[in-house]
Amino acid sequence: MKASYKILLFVGDFGGGGTQRYVLRLLERMDRRRFEPTIACFVPEGPLHAATARLAKVVPFPLRGHLFDSSGLAALLRFVRMLRAERFDIVHTLSDRANVFGLLGCMLARQRGVVASQRSFDPITDGFTRAHPLLISLSRFLFRRVPDRITVNNAVIADHLQRVVGIRRERIRVIENGVDTDTFAPRPRDQRLVAELGLRPDQATVGIVARIAPRKGHVTMLAALEQFAPAERPVLITAGDGPFRADFEVEVRRRALDHWVRPLGFVAEPASLYNLLDAFCLPTTFAEGTPTALIEALASGVASIVSDLPQLRSTVEDGVTALFVHPHRPDEIAGAVRRLSADRELRDRLQRMGRELVLRRHSLETMIQQSEAAYEEALSPAAL
Repeated sequence: MKASYKILLFVGDFGGGGTQRYVLRLLERMDRRRFEPTIACFVPEGPLHAATARLAKVVPFPLRGHLFDSSGLAALLRFVRMLRAERFDIVHTLSDRANVFGLLGCMLARQRGVVASQRSFDPITDGFTRAHPLLISLSRFLFRRVPDRITVNNAVIADHLQRVVGIRRERIRVIENGVDTDTFAPRPRDQRLVAELGLRPDQATVGIVARIAPRKGHVTMLAALEQFAPAERPVLITAGDGPFRADFEVEVRRRALDHWVRPLGFVAEPASLYNLLDAFCLPTTFAEGTPTALIEALASGVASIVSDLPQLRSTVEDGVTALFVHPHRPDEIAGAVRRLSADRELRDRLQRMGRELVLRRHSLETMIQQSEAAYEEALSPAAL
């Protein structure tokens, strides 16, 4: 095999979600003696853009509207020309529009050595909430025909792609989300943050770290707060940005919960934030795989409350490494918070076992090694 490979990573934008964090960690840790990365994107901006651009050249393919309107087709032709001119050894597409656009471009350019990452159940349900049936058919066709390897972060997604989308299982690699377990680790509260956020030692603190979108469960968390009498109500810390942020903050005021909610927006380095929490809550209904924020919380030794969904059941165990709740039942979420407050033994077990789970299955080093191995497999004669 060659001493080094030119690799193109295609992302949609540089928001603070799990996919973008995965790309940034990959750029920071990949073996530069073996891989020379370039980044393609649609939107060359976002909270992680500067950090990413310091590590690799960024080439934008801006879209003014639909993927396949005049601007989209012009961008697609430019992308195909770049693939033919640059002769990348590996192209790795990541998530929703980048997968559809990138895989179609790879097919037209007859690109070899293609890897696609799928971080939700279906190639089309991540970013396209109202996809046309033809677009759904196209995405599934591309996933079946173009990538040499498909990486997913959860075994349940692998099963779905095999059973529903019709992808051969031998082409799929499960690469669990990994985090830096030295950065995300149990440690005392940052007293500067405690004072800044006005937290009291006699008041429970719960948090959700996620993009603010309806399917992530932020409004359900507000409804869960309303299950408590004001004197015993926990503080809710929210870290994240997104299209629903303004609506969410309006909802906080409408419910008169301003005193108990701390909306922080995007937090670039959330490690110290997790250490403030008595419980991490993620009542998501999104058909995602394994949320990066959940792994960060577990690594930080935070007792976690998550939705009872198949993909999360494949990651954590109810009563052992997390507590499961119905994502549309605020009373269940409030009950889980009360249970953690009252049962020190349960809370200690979740904290200890969650941390041990991450050390065993979700190390950053393993994630990087498995990602690099997928690249080399995509280049092997058997894959091609």
